[in-house]
Amino acid sequence: FKTTMNTWFRNSNFLYGLVIGLFIVSFLSSNERAEDYGRGLQSTSRELVKGKNSFRIATFGSAQTWGAGMDSRYGAYPYLLSNEVDNYAFFSAGPNYPSVCTESLIGDDHLYDVIVLEYWLKAREGLPELARRLRQRFPQAVIIMLKIWGPYHGRRVLVDNNGTATGVEMTFREWKESVGGGNIAKLSSLLRNDTCEWYFPEHHQADEIIAEAAKNTSSFIVEIPHSGDAKTTIADHLDWFEEFDNAHLSPTGHAVVANHTRGTIMNALMGESVLELANSGTYGNWGEGDDCHLWYTTGGASLSYSDTLKMNEFNNDLGKFALEVTDDAGGWFEVDNPFSDNRMLYLSYLATDEGVYPKTNITISGVSLTLNPVTTLDKKKANLIHTVPVIELPHGVSTINIIPLEKTSEFFRLVGLTFTNGIAVPLEYGFGPQFNL
Repeated sequence: FKTTMNTWFRNSNFLYGLVIGLFIVSFLSSNERAEDYGRGLQSTSRELVKGKNSFRIATFGSAQTWGAGMDSRYGAYPYLLSNEVDNYAFFSAGPNYPSVCTESLIGDDHLYDVIVLEYWLKAREGLPELARRLRQRFPQAVIIMLKIWGPYHGRRVLVDNNGTATGVEMTFREWKESVGGGNIAKLSSLLRNDTCEWYFPEHHQADEIIAEAAKNTSSFIVEIPHSGDAKTTIADHLDWFEEFDNAHLSPTGHAVVANHTRGTIMNALMGESVLELANSGTYGNWGEGDDCHLWYTTGGASLSYSDTLKMNEFNNDLGKFALEVTDDAGGWFEVDNPFSDNRMLYLSYLATDEGVYPKTNITISGVSLTLNPVTTLDKKKANLIHTVPVIELPHGVSTINIIPLEKTSEFFRLVGLTFTNGIAVPLEYGFGPQFNL
């Protein structure tokens, strides 16, 4: 596998770590068939973490890291690495939310030896700031930036009768539909016999962001291997992904990811035992800090508000909550800036098609602002979280008056409030845990 290592090595134990790392790499390369490869790797991962001194691991990432598509999410790669895992991955979300709310997510009581960040193609949404904040808090932790490819990254280039590329392309999903779908064996066979060219597009911006972030935070980059030949790579390793969508990692794929990651961890520790690392007592602080309150997936809002505001589980199937303004006369709620300096307050509310949620006015400290919960950004989603900066507030409690300006089919739905550090700021759309199942 391809691993980028920085100069943050513990040189006195280099030889020991190198021996362990080479043993693991040697083991990996000895398993040529994918199915044997996956089974062997999975058992090895479990074997390496048996005992009382397993790594304390935090993982951040996408549905892959969460364990989507698995019969049990606890068979996903984070849980193959250690018996002590805090998995902060979310569906349909990049690094923006954890980069803004790192302290609020982790708190002061959680300590980690290893941190994995799986945000390859969404790196621009806050990966450098997330890595910076984690490194400040955990100066001795092994931080890994993980890049996982998938069949859906592949592109097929049509050729004419002379075998010349036409420039017309289709995605893996489009190709799969064109051949009528099928199981892994069928698709792999069709790929191997396909006369068209396939390739993996370059992602220069994401790669550059990750490389720079790794350099600045003494982190490691781990890429799950693939050859330059996209067609062969996909055909040979299609069983690394679930058959039903060929997108989410299968148990075999999770085992592959776990062991490539494990090899980097062992090399980085350079022979230092987990117990020694845990007892080092070297931990930093959260710097500027953050204070995030998002109740979209929990229904728990730790703030005071009037009786005319009601916490409502508006989607019982997915467990989605909002603080709704249920009275035409409006109401109020309080926000508390816990920091000694002035901080920008951000409010998050649901937005969708026009006429669903009412335009709503808020007033605070003599400042009045109209919130318009309308978006045409993504018609496929019933609701999007819209986050806007409101006002810079001093330390302490402030009261916000809120009143709807029109009658619509639904009440105005407030889903969160955030005081940021002024460096990492929320995205206008998509801030927060989209699906925290």
